[in-house]
Amino acid sequence: QEPCVILDGGHNPQCVRSIVSNLQQYFPGRKATFLFGVMADKDYNQMLEIILPHAERIIAVAPDNPRAIPAERLAKYIQLKGFAYVTPCGGIAEGIEYAVGTVRKEDVICAFGSFYMAGAIRSYFGLS
Repeated sequence: QEPCVILDGGHNPQCVRSIVSNLQQYFPGRKATFLFGVMADKDYNQMLEIILPHAERIIAVAPDNPRAIPAERLAKYIQLKGFAYVTPCGGIAEGIEYAVGTVRKEDVICAFGSFYMAGAIRSYFGLS
């Protein structure tokens, strides 16, 4: 609740457009902190093109799956796209802890990019 944390399984450009649309509807004029982890075979380039204009910052994580892009590699890729406010975190829980610990209570955190992140995020908040 404070901060507002949104978990979305969106893992393709169409889903990311929906995320942006909903964020604009429910949090107009505000940028979000995004917790982003994605599989290497997904169109993460297009996903980033859509999301970066709406990002305050990105926290790169690697879902627990051998197909996932390592967080450090994802962060470097995002920086190469000209977005400087990106932080790699080793695991999902570390990324959530970093996000929650560094935003203001009125900010929005949105986790997306892979369904493989859902369990770890729900567990972090004591949800099953």
